[in-house]
Amino acid sequence: MTGIILKYNNVLFIIMILFFGSINVSEAAAFNTGVYPGESFIDPTVSIDVTNFSIGSESYIAPFTTFSGDYVSIGSYSDIQDGVSNSGRIKIDDDAVVAHGAQLSGDVEIGSKAFIGFNSIIKDSKIADGAYIGIGSTV
Repeated sequence: MTGIILKYNNVLFIIMILFFGSINVSEAAAFNTGVYPGESFIDPTVSIDVTNFSIGSESYIAPFTTFSGDYVSIGSYSDIQDGVSNSGRIKIDDDAVVAHGAQLSGDVEIGSKAFIGFNSIIKDSKIADGAYIGIGSTV
């Protein structure tokens, strides 16, 4: 009987994911790992201490990434790589890449299809769609 209920709950969860398309979570620290809507994945080592957290479909958040602050919104198809540090109000649009070791702080918006280079520091900035921020840059 338990197996049937478990299968039913999994199907219901998948239906909910398909219907809603993205997840909005208050007190996100309770929901910080595993598969999210549309096959998005957050590694179990990721730390999410954010009041309002959302992630679109098919995004990936790599190991040892941290999120803290009021607000984080990650679009669909985005890639947040290993060891990225995020604090403040962070918005990352669709198809963006934030490379290993980058630090985002304050009010930061990363545009669609933008690339933030390895070990870059981005503070209180708006990065345009399609922008390329080189390795080790400070903005």
